[in-house]
Amino acid sequence: MSDPTLYAGDTILTYSGHYLNVFDPDPDHICIEDIAHGLSHVPRFAGQTRRFLSVAEHSFYVSMAVPHIFALQGLLHDASEAYLMDIPKPIKKHLPDYIALEEKLMLAIARKFGFPYPVCRTVKAEDKRQLEYEHSNLRVDNDSEYEPLDSNFAKELFLLRYRTIIRKEASNG
Repeated sequence: MSDPTLYAGDTILTYSGHYLNVFDPDPDHICIEDIAHGLSHVPRFAGQTRRFLSVAEHSFYVSMAVPHIFALQGLLHDASEAYLMDIPKPIKKHLPDYIALEEKLMLAIARKFGFPYPVCRTVKAEDKRQLEYEHSNLRVDNDSEYEPLDSNFAKELFLLRYRTIIRKEASNG
């Protein structure tokens, strides 16, 4: 007999126990813990690096490098990948249905956490800068001393960054 939680129509069972329909996402079923957990297990560059680098770590560094006003956008700019996985751009551009699904999910995530989407040019520029750094240090330079974080540590750092941003925004608001 199969487990009824395994087959749940168009929904996925998340780490926290929520069911999320990625085709019709309800912001109430999206939580930061699921995003942090998922992104900490999703590899950058489809895993084609010398050492594992998580999307959570990448997002943390983007968030740290932009002005505070854009920090939440920077942290969550790839949040849909917690549910949909990361598909490299050369492949993604040939998947219009995936792109539409990703956009719809990102809009729900932006609504849930209260940031504008699409993300601003500042975040996009930093995302590109981080991509180039990661590529250089994990794919090109075999002598690079860059050591990516363990996925559990990346998850905790991501959540700490989120709480710091929210706390700062609450004290300023």
